Amino acid sequence: MRQVILGLSCLALFASAGGAAAQTSFSTPMLQPVAPVQEAAPPDASAPPRAKPKPKRNPNLPPASITVINASTAVATDVTVGTEEKMARLPKPLQPKARAVLKLPRLKGCIVSVRANLEGIGEIDTAEFNVCKEKSIRLFGT
Repeated sequence: MRQVILGLSCLALFASAGGAAAQTSFSTPMLQPVAPVQEAAPPDASAPPRAKPKPKRNPNLPPASITVINASTAVATDVTVGTEEKMARLPKPLQPKARAVLKLPRLKGCIVSVRANLEGIGEIDTAEFNVCKEKSIRLFGT
């Protein structure tokens, strides 16, 4: 019983204190100092200019170049990529485990043919390779 009375008296004390605080907050508004507005400093001349974001490329347009990777153990000679009308050729043989970037001609579509000759293995010929979906061409051989 003693604990109940003590609890009720504490509750009454908090209720009266909260009400008094609520009354005083409405009668006298609290003023806070305002910081003076500072003008923005001019951009630092030594800071590098911001880079412009790259425009997003349409995924249905053929890329300007593609990476050719020789994943075989033989030297790849005469590597050509393109259509019957427009072909791109690597200027020199591609050594085993090497890669090269091949600049493609302006293509109307995404489907190209890939042809390469691997020394000691033979010729690789792919009639349909989608350069819009794949960013690299891997040449395999044993």
